Amino acid sequence: MPETGPKQRPSWPDAVAPVEAEVEQLTPDQMLDRVLDTVYTDSNELVQAMAFVGGELPRLGLSHLVPFNTAYLSLSCDVRDTVKKGAAVAGADDFDSKFQYPETVEKTMGIFAELYFKQVRAHLNGKSHLVDDAWQPLFYGAAGRNASPGIQFLLGMNAHIVYDLPQALAKSGVTESYYRDYTKTVGLLINEVAEYLGPAYVPGTDRMRGYLIGKTVDRIAVWREEAWQAAQSLMGNIQAADEVADTAKLLPARSVPWEATSHRLSARDVMRERRKAALRNARLIGLAGRLALVGVSSVGGRPPVQVAEITELAIRRAAEVVERQAA
Repeated sequence: MPETGPKQRPSWPDAVAPVEAEVEQLTPDQMLDRVLDTVYTDSNELVQAMAFVGGELPRLGLSHLVPFNTAYLSLSCDVRDTVKKGAAVAGADDFDSKFQYPETVEKTMGIFAELYFKQVRAHLNGKSHLVDDAWQPLFYGAAGRNASPGIQFLLGMNAHIVYDLPQALAKSGVTESYYRDYTKTVGLLINEVAEYLGPAYVPGTDRMRGYLIGKTVDRIAVWREEAWQAAQSLMGNIQAADEVADTAKLLPARSVPWEATSHRLSARDVMRERRKAALRNARLIGLAGRLALVGVSSVGGRPPVQVAEITELAIRRAAEVVERQAA
């Protein structure tokens, strides 16, 4: 298993490396703020930035973000390495190992990471109220601070995929032709899930871990499709609003482009639903984490295997309750 974070601060990302004299005048917070406030268009520099941030999290009192950051860094390295292979060519032997649109993947990577860095920067600047609701359970909730590393990892992935990913895809302006690369990227993420929900990250029985891994992989497949559909809806509404607004410029000043406003409100509704979904998932992840701990030892004289069966049933019942509440 990878370490939970760098033992010392890594070197500056190339994109923001200041001159030596300037470094001496910056406080650690100012240095980190600069790293977090940069938009990364090169995947090598993004990986450097993510490693830098991971080394700073414990100092900020955010050690419970380290499992997520570590897994995200590992995933970003995998995506970067695939991007650097160049574009896939139909019919070539290495077609399946490459992205068709590596430039778009790299661009989207930077936009996606920016949304995570934005949350850390809000905390760094003492503005916890600006940490989005979808991220609050991991940053400040008891489930995030006190859970096992595997549950902390899942809480981060939930917020980042369910809430942030549709925004990143929409801002990147991806089209249907990008879907193949999109599913390939999520496939790399699923590989990380199997590793970061292993014995070192999730206490309990092998049966319980297997159950959690299986359910998580299934849910990520659902999250992937929901994020893609939400992004398409976002882009459609934003594009329609812009077109109506452009047409409205030709109308008398007193004319109100209500249709444009309606489309923008629809886009806002999409993200409101994504936020609600992320919070609903976070409650279930936290509950699953607490129940999984029960399976570590026997309860009421029952053997551990029977406890695992009881815990598994409890998680399923809890999931049903959460789903009914969301309906």
